[in-house]
Amino acid sequence: MTDLPVDPALRLAADSVAVGVGEDRNFLVRSEEQLRVSSVRVPSGSARLEKFVVTETQTITVEVSHEEYRLVQDPITDPGPAPRHLNRGGQLNTARWLYVNREEVVITKKVMPVERVRIEVYPVTEQRQITEAVRREHIDTSHPGDPDTPRPA
Repeated sequence: MTDLPVDPALRLAADSVAVGVGEDRNFLVRSEEQLRVSSVRVPSGSARLEKFVVTETQTITVEVSHEEYRLVQDPITDPGPAPRHLNRGGQLNTARWLYVNREEVVITKKVMPVERVRIEVYPVTEQRQITEAVRREHIDTSHPGDPDTPRPA
């Protein structure tokens, strides 16, 4: 026997042929492609969800307080005993400090989530009114003996 070159397409077909096993080897299994049809969703448009920062000026009124001082002199009606530590001039040899306070405005900023924003896609069915001129034929009857019927000229 001579080995002839085999066409690769025929070799694939021969490799895929199932031959019967056993005593009866005189059959083949026939296969065929089956068509399967489906649908796919394809993009028909797009929407972009993007966030950006906008700076705005806010004016807030806040109350702040501060302390002030004034000198108050009260007359002594009952002098009582004299102070013990007088200096040469007869005055009290101590000083007293009084501290006054004020409130200052402190500004802090904190990022807080306030809402969730999302895009929702939904189908819309609408009704449209179309206005278009249409023509129709009209048939009228006339009687030749009728006095209202116009006569041909």
